[in-house]
Amino acid sequence: MEEATNSLNSTNYSKGFLIDEEWIGGVTEMDGGLFSAYVSHYLTGETLVYQEFTDLELALSHLNAIPKNWKFEGVGCSAKTKPESSKKTTSTGCSTSGCNACQCK
Repeated sequence: MEEATNSLNSTNYSKGFLIDEEWIGGVTEMDGGLFSAYVSHYLTGETLVYQEFTDLELALSHLNAIPKNWKFEGVGCSAKTKPESSKKTTSTGCSTSGCNACQCK
């Protein structure tokens, strides 16, 4: 399960994005070794920020420096978890009750 966070890092950027009441922000790895940092209005599609970088850390720093009330929102397997009280873990620490279609890594 992803930790609650208000920023993206090299571990979670590919597993979700940042949201606030109106905006969604993220970093996407593109062809050619580029990383795009963006902030868009999730209802209108209006883009507030879009910048390409050749370095992941620069893209993450650029996005994280934008002053918003961000919360991390997981997508795919990272978003499909149950509350802590209903989780059971194996000896490897993987949840046995959560995303059935995903494998714990």
